[in-house]
Amino acid sequence: MIELNGLTAVVTGGNGMGRSICRAYAAAGANVVIADIRSKSRSPIARELRNA
Repeated sequence: MIELNGLTAVVTGGNGMGRSICRAYAAAGANVVIADIRSKSRSPIARELRNA
């Protein structure tokens, strides 16, 4: 797995594919910024990543 420690990933969309991408970047050590026009989509994944 590629290590992304200290890097920041900006992901557009916090639902479906975006959610999976957020998880993968976080697992690789990146800081993740989630941009989604629907706050209901980005809030659950943001909480999940903060708690992980």
